[in-house]
Amino acid sequence: MLHAGGHTIGAGHRNLVSNRLYNFTGKGDEDPSLNPTYVAFLKNPNAKFLTTQQPR
Repeated sequence: MLHAGGHTIGAGHRNLVSNRLYNFTGKGDEDPSLNPTYVAFLKNPNAKFLTTQQPR
């Protein structure tokens, strides 16, 4: 049951992350406060892993 709850929380945050990457202000842009290298990594469909922290 714990796993299912964690999955639900992750799925619920997907839209928040997606909007920051693809449609931050509703004009098809990304959040300017994000590190551009990290944005490119997250948008890469071939990325092998994800991290929870932005590179500095």
